[in-house]
Amino acid sequence: MAIKLLRYFLYCFFGSIFSVASMVFIFFSFSFLNSKSASLF
Repeated sequence: MAIKLLRYFLYCFFGSIFSVASMVFIFFSFSFLNSKSASLF
């Protein structure tokens, strides 16, 4: 039971880290594209 709870906690922990990392990656890619298009026009 405790092992299942620990596994659930690890899944939530890594899931939150992955979601935050993907949001940061999307934000940086959007800002990079915006700076590229701003320099083009």
